[in-house]
Amino acid sequence: MIDGFWLDANANYVWRSQTYTVVPDPNTIVSSYGLLGLNVGVSPDDGPWRVAVFARNLFDQHFVNSIFPNFFDPAGYAQSPAVEARRTVGFTVDFKLGG
Repeated sequence: MIDGFWLDANANYVWRSQTYTVVPDPNTIVSSYGLLGLNVGVSPDDGPWRVAVFARNLFDQHFVNSIFPNFFDPAGYAQSPAVEARRTVGFTVDFKLGG
């Protein structure tokens, strides 16, 4: 606690091993990847609010949700992008309502 305020921080790391989208087609393997997230916040001692900054996918790790045969091109494959595959940085404001 510093002058009536709490500073808190947390980090998380999520790992996903490689997976097949279509078994046993080796062209549909989604590579393994890891994602790091951070959150740092400050709140008063009595805690009615908290302001924080956060980062998800801090190292901007690119990955896809799936790889599958392209039905319009029998020799080709398509990828489904993942929303989480882009770094996201932002802030949050939390309030406690009532008693």
